[in-house]
Amino acid sequence: MKYSVLMSLYYKVDPKFILESLNSVINQTLKPDEIVIVKDGKLTKKQEDLLKKLDKENKGLFKFITFKQNMGQGYAYEYALSKCKNDLVTLMDSDDICDLTKNEIEVKYLNEHKEIDMVGSDTYEFNGDITNIISYRKMPITHEEIIKFSKKRCPLVQPTTMFRKNKVLNAGGYKEGRIAEDWDLYIRMIQNGLKLHNIDKPLVYVRVNDDFYSRRGGIQYLKTILEFKKKHYKSGFFSFKDYVISSCAHIVTCLMPNFVRTFIYKKFLRKKA
Repeated sequence: MKYSVLMSLYYKVDPKFILESLNSVINQTLKPDEIVIVKDGKLTKKQEDLLKKLDKENKGLFKFITFKQNMGQGYAYEYALSKCKNDLVTLMDSDDICDLTKNEIEVKYLNEHKEIDMVGSDTYEFNGDITNIISYRKMPITHEEIIKFSKKRCPLVQPTTMFRKNKVLNAGGYKEGRIAEDWDLYIRMIQNGLKLHNIDKPLVYVRVNDDFYSRRGGIQYLKTILEFKKKHYKSGFFSFKDYVISSCAHIVTCLMPNFVRTFIYKKFLRKKA
């Protein structure tokens, strides 16, 4: 029943958000055996003071890995995953909040379903305070539904995932990258015969703001996502039809004004909470 929590942290995250996130991890109904924090570049004094305080209050729980410069979440997970001492590992974003039963539910599911190698869940999306829920993100449930969904969009929400560390490492682990490193991993896991599943229940509250939608647009984002899709067209995962339809959809959404893209995400890609 032991598991590790892995979080990547960089200087732009509000210490208040970090505290809320880590408190939701520390106070789980099934408490973690280890929390691995990657300091992805130099942190602020307030962030460092917060981590020292939490480390002092929870002796032996935290493990810290420090990078001299910001390398990005993909690289952080790539490096730190093998440093986690437990085979079950869950990821956590530094500004999101877990339901307090999340990890108990996921550990129990993986223990009861040995054929499943990674499990995720639905999410609530909130702005500002956790009581201000603005949308519900519904994900595909079964492995077969996940494969179909992944031809168009990322099939799991990264901070909801818990997985068997050795199976992920055997599939190549996380690759260095700042966009779609999670989607890339899920495709490689599928190609390696590993099984994925989403629990039909929201177990994580994901923080969104105005920047959340603008980051999913622009020329640079589009170039990176098209390179990713070309890679998996060549790998044989995307058919030519999948590749064309999915790429065209991203071209349109990336190049449209942000207010239009925000409307599309909220109206068509999310459900009302």
